[in-house]
Amino acid sequence: MSPTAETITHQYPHPPTRIGSAKPGGRRPSTGRRRLSRNDSVKDHFRMKYNMSSGHVQNSSVTDIDHKLKLEFFQKEPCKYSHEVFLKAAKIYSALKHDSRDERENPYLQRKNRDALAAKVQDIPHLVFTDDQEKRLVFELAFTALKYQMLFEDVLQDCSFFAQFPEFNEDSGLVMVMLCDFQSRKFQQRTPFTNETLDETAEQVEEALLQVKTRLNAALARHRIKAAAPSLDHLLPDAVRSKEELRSNMPMYVWVNQIKTTISEVIEQFKDDGYKLVDSGEKLEERQFSVDNLCNDVLMFPPESKEDLIECELLQSGKIVLQDKSSCLAPHSVKYLLGEGDDIIHVNAGSGATTAHIASLLQDNNNHIWTFGSQSTTDVQKIQKTMERLGIKGVKNLQDSFLDIEPDDPRFKNVKVILVTADCSKSGITNPIDFIVNEGEDAKILKDLSVGETDLTKLGELVGQHGNLLKHAMKCKYLVESSSSSSSSSLPSSLP
Repeated sequence: MSPTAETITHQYPHPPTRIGSAKPGGRRPSTGRRRLSRNDSVKDHFRMKYNMSSGHVQNSSVTDIDHKLKLEFFQKEPCKYSHEVFLKAAKIYSALKHDSRDERENPYLQRKNRDALAAKVQDIPHLVFTDDQEKRLVFELAFTALKYQMLFEDVLQDCSFFAQFPEFNEDSGLVMVMLCDFQSRKFQQRTPFTNETLDETAEQVEEALLQVKTRLNAALARHRIKAAAPSLDHLLPDAVRSKEELRSNMPMYVWVNQIKTTISEVIEQFKDDGYKLVDSGEKLEERQFSVDNLCNDVLMFPPESKEDLIECELLQSGKIVLQDKSSCLAPHSVKYLLGEGDDIIHVNAGSGATTAHIASLLQDNNNHIWTFGSQSTTDVQKIQKTMERLGIKGVKNLQDSFLDIEPDDPRFKNVKVILVTADCSKSGITNPIDFIVNEGEDAKILKDLSVGETDLTKLGELVGQHGNLLKHAMKCKYLVESSSSSSSSSLPSSLP
């Protein structure tokens, strides 16, 4: 039998570490993306031989052509998820997953599981991530599994997967996220990362998926043919697919942390890295960027620059911060309402990125910022960690509820502006993963966004909460006094 990409193995210089009794070993990934079928490779091989015999190939040796054919024939799709990422994504998926088809179609099961499922959604596990990149990968994989949950559940049922492997019923979340990755890589066997710590259960799930990969592939093909869908993406709801298309064309934005550097220094650094600065009105192409026409400390890049931005040294060192432009408008509005020594209150600070942006814009004004919205000590520590990484001081994060603060509290006597960042349905977000990572948003938004629907019952509650925050802000006496003694407007600022 002719060799395939799955039968070629390589010895690692440092074998991966396994948890449990799994056997050591691994495969080295190739550098290419496209995989040729055996028939395609044979056809190309004979076509090249014919061209050479006919004199159509000039200055090419047979050795070079054969080497190129081998590279194309043995190409493998790379995997970007480690076992640790699979396990974490499975926990998030299991907490947020939608009702199964049986639960949706059976009223008895709906009534029986409604309370349990509601409680489960609220109980999203607390996970510790190595860095923001791992966090992105985990939420990206969990979100993909949520989008394709109904399809993959039907596919697994068509293949009688859990009937054949009943031991994985308790690990259905892990099966789902690994299947998402498995099908995206054309059902090729995964190659472990060097020095990766492997999980025994994840290895067993992968082996089970490999055993039924022919049936899985056939089931997916049947679903596509039945729906006349050219790709799996076309099986998603129109609202979800339109956002996916919009996201692929959305530019990337970063703001310059002027506590650590200057705008001109960052611009020169990007030029040294091969980027070209163009006017803000021009359409950005690859390796180009521009300065935003509304926020002078915000730089705009084409969407294909995302990976470069995430990995660049400027971002890792805290000299720039990746954040959507919509989140940058409020800090610039606040900047023009504050004077020397004026303080600000920021309600619903989230991850602290917007608060940090305000501090960056006011670095020379000796201002203090009070933040509210932290629900636990972990939230407080998260904001403190953000401020430390960005080198920002003068931010005082309070775990108290803003609604419990007395309107005449002497601690806030110098406060001139209250910025209320409203909680909303997030239905307009096109890139929820970046929003969760950059803004510290609750991962529960992924459940609704994965099907393109908004729970209308939540909207009234969100409007009521925001109204209460605004009313309480209006009661603060220090704001009323400052507005009556100043010729400029210092009333509370609220941006949704």
